[in-house]
Amino acid sequence: MIRGMGYLFLLVCALGVEAAPLTSADLVNLSGRQRMLSQRIVKAYVQVGTKVAPDQSRQILGDSVDQFSSQLAQLRAIITKPEQKLVLMEIERLWPDVQGLASKTASRELAPALQERANELQTLCHRLAGLIENDAGLAIGRLVNVAGRQRMLSQRLAKAYMLRAWGVDSPQLGEELESSRLEFSAALQLLAQASENTPEIRHELDLIVSQWAWFQTALELEGAFSYRLLVADSSESMLANLEKLVTLYTRLGK
Repeated sequence: MIRGMGYLFLLVCALGVEAAPLTSADLVNLSGRQRMLSQRIVKAYVQVGTKVAPDQSRQILGDSVDQFSSQLAQLRAIITKPEQKLVLMEIERLWPDVQGLASKTASRELAPALQERANELQTLCHRLAGLIENDAGLAIGRLVNVAGRQRMLSQRLAKAYMLRAWGVDSPQLGEELESSRLEFSAALQLLAQASENTPEIRHELDLIVSQWAWFQTALELEGAFSYRLLVADSSESMLANLEKLVTLYTRLGK
């Protein structure tokens, strides 16, 4: 069973209701989560279209769209630096296109357009997270950004797998799968070597390394419909643990 609702609970807890002003690490985390949601939306859309745990996938899709919109409003109220605001304006310009496509009945004909626009959105969100990280100039901001990008990669990998299983394939999609695999593995090594790691962080990283080995195996499986369920479930489980990891790094920046 896809752990969509369990992840949603973790996501709400991680985002929380901030009594104090957000730190730079919080902002990197918030903008970085938008990257992930852009890919999770497409993954869930395809799962709905291919009837992979359709009820849970429909819930994940709706929750992800709502979460992106609410976080976008939060960023709009917080961000004041001109360069960051310009990128945020581009995100706001593009978001209605993604939101509109995601709200339509899932179809193989519309999936490529949603995939393309969501990738553009992900690029902009990544740029915003990078600008916030650079302005902060803190080592912990870099770790939050790298760990946060792992969330996105977990969803991008599952998304690409689901698209190919649906018959929506291209050389670019194959390249996306391979480059995402390599980037995820390299980033895991970078995070494991961070001097800032606490025992709790190291424990979470060990769990993610084990999950990553299983997730890669699941991504190699093709054919049976049950394999799609394995990939969907693995991507949600990994996402939940990555969210915990990012939260632990974010707390170091407070």
